[in-house]
Amino acid sequence: MVNTGASVFFVAGVFQLVALICLLLVNKPLGGLVSAVRSRQKHLHLLRGILIAMLVPMNVYAFSRLPFAFTYTLLFTGAFWAILLSRPLTGEHIPISKMVAVVSGFMGAIVVLRPWGGEFEWRMLIPLCSAFFFAVESMIARRFGKSETPLSLAIYPCVCCVMLMTALSIGATGFSFPIIQQAGIFVVGGIMMGIGFLCVPLAFRYGSAVVVGPFHYTQLIWAAILGAILFKETPDQWTLVGGAIIAISGLFVLLQSKNRRLQNNVLPLKRG
Repeated sequence: MVNTGASVFFVAGVFQLVALICLLLVNKPLGGLVSAVRSRQKHLHLLRGILIAMLVPMNVYAFSRLPFAFTYTLLFTGAFWAILLSRPLTGEHIPISKMVAVVSGFMGAIVVLRPWGGEFEWRMLIPLCSAFFFAVESMIARRFGKSETPLSLAIYPCVCCVMLMTALSIGATGFSFPIIQQAGIFVVGGIMMGIGFLCVPLAFRYGSAVVVGPFHYTQLIWAAILGAILFKETPDQWTLVGGAIIAISGLFVLLQSKNRRLQNNVLPLKRG
């Protein structure tokens, strides 16, 4: 990451501010600002926004201090956290096969972390914490109906992030304004973040998780490629093995969900 001389909170805040500006510029095709403000589920939007505001600086810090592929791989444990949380938060029954996949996924995370090695340090746990917050945020997002516009799903997290990051960065020391080249990075990063805020909820709204999920795991491949190109990083064998275990476990969960939906949609044959 380019060294800006600013705090991690300032970097995260600028990304979110650029994303917010972009969303406001194209608010009409996304449902309009008035509809977003008049949402009847503001409490859920604000709670979700606060959670995202908490995990954004975690991600920025992790990506700036840890290997790219390593961080991305651990972030994928969010799916397993979501399964564990579904029982106490929604009362959803977790079949044994799904629990086996969850245990397998966390075993993959342990392989990536390799706590038995001398290289382990506390900051390596930050992506796991971020994945947990992401899982809680995802559980809240499930409660939104299709009446919520794409803009309302994206703008509330942006506003919460900008406010929180501004408050946290006020007391930061050693601040210096980014130079033109660094400002370009902030703009590009913010635009991509705004697009991500829109694409993820829309993908799961208009496509089933069984279809969208496998594409989600291609990020592991992109993480390895981008890490090698941008940061000259090569994933070690533990990250590759652990990442493979996490991806296979996650895909197994998606396959189980698909089979269960098919079984529930089969109508019994009428007799006589």
